[in-house]
Amino acid sequence: MATYRQVLSYALLNIFLKSSAEKLIRGNCLDKAFSFATYYDYNCYQSTRCYSFSENSAKDFFKRGSTLCNTTCEISLYFKNQNRNKLTSVSMVFESYNYSTPTGCSSSLDAQLVIDCSNLGREQLGILFKSDCKESNANCSNWDNFCVCHCDSGYFMYYGHCIKGNLVVGDLCESSLQCTGSEHSELCRDGVCICQKEYLEHNNSCYLNNVLEAGRCVLDTQCRETENNQSNRRCVNGRCVCEEGYAMINHTCHEANLSLNKSCIFNDQCSGSPYASCFGEKCSCIEGYQAVNSTDCVLSMHGLNEAMLKTESHESPRDNIRAILGALLGGLLFGIIITTGTVYVLYRRSRYSIHTRRKEPGVMYAANDTFDDGRDEDTFQNNVVANKSKDKQKKVLNVSPLTRPQELPEYSNMSEKESAMTTMDDVYNHLNEKGETQDEDTYDHACAAAKRSHLKDLDDYSNIHNMDDGTTMLGGTENDDYSTLEHN
Repeated sequence: MATYRQVLSYALLNIFLKSSAEKLIRGNCLDKAFSFATYYDYNCYQSTRCYSFSENSAKDFFKRGSTLCNTTCEISLYFKNQNRNKLTSVSMVFESYNYSTPTGCSSSLDAQLVIDCSNLGREQLGILFKSDCKESNANCSNWDNFCVCHCDSGYFMYYGHCIKGNLVVGDLCESSLQCTGSEHSELCRDGVCICQKEYLEHNNSCYLNNVLEAGRCVLDTQCRETENNQSNRRCVNGRCVCEEGYAMINHTCHEANLSLNKSCIFNDQCSGSPYASCFGEKCSCIEGYQAVNSTDCVLSMHGLNEAMLKTESHESPRDNIRAILGALLGGLLFGIIITTGTVYVLYRRSRYSIHTRRKEPGVMYAANDTFDDGRDEDTFQNNVVANKSKDKQKKVLNVSPLTRPQELPEYSNMSEKESAMTTMDDVYNHLNEKGETQDEDTYDHACAAAKRSHLKDLDDYSNIHNMDDGTTMLGGTENDDYSTLEHN
């Protein structure tokens, strides 16, 4: 369906085509358009001849004057002669209303003024047919008996009047359209803005009524149900909770901590008596228990027997299975712990024995006479055994088992003469036997273990000092062989 604006535009187009209108002047101020129409149309009524205008005079008219414009519309002036034109009609286009009227002038040199205010909504613009074009809280422009009013900011047009909008709850109103300042209001009743249904008003705001326990609240009244007269809830820290002595069941507060024989609806209400539940809308002892007063339920003998039978018939197999599984798991865990501990102890002992084991001295035999060197920490005493060879010097490598790594082995060259002067008491003596106490770590090993393969062709000089009786055993003396003692 074509709009009024489309119809008017189509009609104007036909007129312009028939009249060959080509010239166009545009503007945007409603007051200026009404002033132009009043000037050229009014004179037609006041005199027998109408004022004509040229293209340049029309342009000057729209340019001069105040630049302040209260109402902005699209203004178009159509004419077909550049030098002489007369205003013959004025047309107005609004969002839902169109108005067109001829002027008092009639001429073949006609011109049309079109005022298009469809950009302004109906709630802002009002069209009034009255001679007195005055409206409070609005900017009004009139032409002839035609008045157009544009409401000020914060107001809107309501039945030809500009009324205030964006009102909050509690403000005076004429229409519900005004009550938009508070969320969930938008209702004007008895001249006052109120909240919508299911909301309550507080400090010019609307809050949801009958909030559940999981909802957010601000007022205690939000937590009360008016239909069920539920007044035992209150708002704590933004949430609806039951008052003391009540319990929240199914979003509703019910009296709790009831004793025996009190009226109830739910089992949770009978918390005042242990082993009690709600039976027949009354708090009563559960099966197997009996009441001894108004608050206590005790186990009866009949109930005890039944409980034992039920335990034996229903719970014994399950308990046996649990006991068996528990024993198996416990034994397995215990075995793992014992095995781990044993392995750890054995491992520690083996490492300790490896690190603490003392290395024994080893003996390397060579084809020479064996000489030994005994030394303590302070003095060294070398004993040489005389050999049958004459004036032949003997080279002896003296190595003590306790010789420090930085000490180098010593060689002693002894002549036969010097060895002859040595007495038998001094031979192979490794320790000073003059009653001095020796350190525990100062000792000597003289190991002479001759293999049979070595004893066939050479004599092995071995000095073995008997620690028990102080005697010295001498080996063979056929060859001038030497023995080297080495600590492995």
